[in-house]
Amino acid sequence: TALAVASEAAQAGNDELLQYILEHPAIFPLDGAGKDEKGNSLLHYAAADNRNSSYVINLILSKFGSAAIDYVNQANEEGKSALHVAVTNGSVDAVRGLVKGGANIHLQAQDGKTPLDLANDLIKEESTNKWRAIRKILQLATTLS
Repeated sequence: TALAVASEAAQAGNDELLQYILEHPAIFPLDGAGKDEKGNSLLHYAAADNRNSSYVINLILSKFGSAAIDYVNQANEEGKSALHVAVTNGSVDAVRGLVKGGANIHLQAQDGKTPLDLANDLIKEESTNKWRAIRKILQLATTLS
């Protein structure tokens, strides 16, 4: 499917292929409906990767124009947004890109956890610079929201 190809391009950081797909609505309609069987959008896949995530996320969101704010906050079947996925995968770059793109940092997944809750839990398990950096980005965003 178009979502599968676009998702693989996003995960691989293949911005040229992703750009091509996004520029051709006949291939990938930009209506935000493109989700996999678990409700994951293209942003969920981009957030799951640590390579060039912020650039890829910005590229995806730029194609949605004023609808980007709705797209960035779409949740999958577990109620997790792309920001939840980025935090869980430890992608500082993706967290930064999603927050910059307007991700709702207060969105709770079905388990009641916000992205900041996840970051705090992960720091308890493994206190590394990436988890502290993610928590700091989210804390700063909280104070600005």
